[in-house]
Amino acid sequence: MTKKNLIISGALLLFFITIFTGWRILISFSEDLPSTSSLLQYRPSLVTEVYDVHGELIDELFMERRTLVPLRNIPMDLQNAIIAIEDTNFFNHWGMDLGGIIRAVTRNIGAGQVVQGGSTITQQLAKVLFLTPEKKYSRKIKELLLAMHMEREFSKEEILQFYLNQIYFGAGSYGVQSAARLYFNKPVEDLNLSECAMLAGLPRAPNAYSPARNLLRAYRRRAVVLKRMESLNFISEEERLEAERQRLPFVTYARKAKPGAYFVEHIRKRLLPEFGANILYKGGLRIYTTLDLSMQKIAEEVLTEHLERYDEVRTEEIFREYAQEH
Repeated sequence: MTKKNLIISGALLLFFITIFTGWRILISFSEDLPSTSSLLQYRPSLVTEVYDVHGELIDELFMERRTLVPLRNIPMDLQNAIIAIEDTNFFNHWGMDLGGIIRAVTRNIGAGQVVQGGSTITQQLAKVLFLTPEKKYSRKIKELLLAMHMEREFSKEEILQFYLNQIYFGAGSYGVQSAARLYFNKPVEDLNLSECAMLAGLPRAPNAYSPARNLLRAYRRRAVVLKRMESLNFISEEERLEAERQRLPFVTYARKAKPGAYFVEHIRKRLLPEFGANILYKGGLRIYTTLDLSMQKIAEEVLTEHLERYDEVRTEEIFREYAQEH
């Protein structure tokens, strides 16, 4: 056998060994994967309700609070904004984006650790539903396999609907409906382009881009989303400029909390050691207290009135600072 033939034979042998090894690895990871069909039976946990001395509802305790909403009721601007910033090729790939993976691997090798995921919307959904958030390559392989299973079992529209109802938007808000009410005090179907772009910018880093934590950073993140939407022809330049001119709400979670929030927190701390987190947050308990909610509302309204005057001044100052950057 000539030297050339030996080289070719060796290369073919190495190729088949690599394929066989990779196949065995995939088989081993597939054996303990959860069934993606469980999405069909998915139901959120029950919330615990806290009542005042007159039987009026004060607040609710929960692990994850979400209101499920069908895709047809979610504005197309919000759907497009999420796709633009999270997964441009969503409607074209089969669960994984090779280009995104290559970019992520290149950056991870350069950093010497896992610092970027490059995950598609389907992969993100697989991770939050079935896997832990640990940054390991073994978890990434399982995530890819689950994403491919989901793409075979569900349509793109179904996957996008699952994602938009599941993803975290900060401050205990899961899903677009809960997020719309938290940040804008309106149902998701009533959101405009500016509001959709702000929400779409949150899932990547909800705390960092929250208008409650850093309003100026929220403006900048919204601008990134709008620019990306324009580059993909989801919106025109005129629509982008109009949306960028709109003010974002100055959100403070304490201000948006229901009356008696601090009292409810006191109750929570008292009951948690006795009942445990699983029962307290998911068991659908009804807790009756000594608080008079009507009197509490009066007291908090007086305080809020004075604090909102300060917020109005500060909001105007931040918007002027943002406007000077553009």
